Parts: sequence; C-alpha cells; structure tokens
Amino acid sequence: MTPESTLLDTMRMLFKNRVALSSMSKLPWSEENEKALDKFILDSSIRTLVVDQLAFFIRSDGGLILKETFESTVQFGTVRGNATESLLRMMNGVHAPQVTLSTAWPESIKNNYSAHMHRFLTNLT
Repeated sequence: MTPESTLLDTMRMLFKNRVALSSMSKLPWSEENEKALDKFILDSSIRTLVVDQLAFFIRSDGGLILKETFESTVQFGTVRGNATESLLRMMNGVHAPQVTLSTAWPESIKNNYSAHMHRFLTNLT
C-alpha cells in the first residue's frame, strides 16, 4: 500500500463517518461511490458532492482537503424531514457560515445581505 492510498483511505473515512444515512451506514460503499468520493477529494475544482440526494459536502473555494484542514474546508449536512426545518438547518449550517466567512464580497454588500438573511431566518423560526 502506497502512502498516497493510505492518505486517501483516511480521507474517505472522514467523509463516510459523516454520512449518517440509515441505508448507507450499514452497506459497503460501491466502487462507483468511492471513485466519485476520491475525485471530489483530489480535484479542488469540484465544489459539491451529493450522496444519495440527501447528504452533501461543499468545499471552500479552491480548498485542499486534508485531514488537518477537513473541518475548515468542508461544509456538510443532510436534508431530511420537514421542509422548513431542513431549510433552517441548511441556512444555519451551510449558507450563513459561507456568507459570514466569505472575503469575496465588499463589506457593505455582505453586511446588507447578512441583515436580510438574518431577517429571513428569524421568520423561519
């Protein structure tokens, strides 16, 4: 086993441990699933990976996925249950942090957008 394959195995487990779908957690991942996961891990131009249309992983722009950078580079979550609750979880877990941590927007636009987003989130709760 090469150091590269050992590293890739470690990275796969970081993702697999976060896919908490009852149908996926007990079944082995297919070779096709692992190839898609490997491609996402290795190709920083791929921003989104959807698992079983219920779980998702989003990498920060151009971010390299390493064991040490996983938590700061990858946003992940699942969409399930009540639509309003799912939207609230998605907004709080994915969208709001991306907006808050973004350096791509001018501060005035980001502040205006954030104010409207918080008003929207307040209406969801």
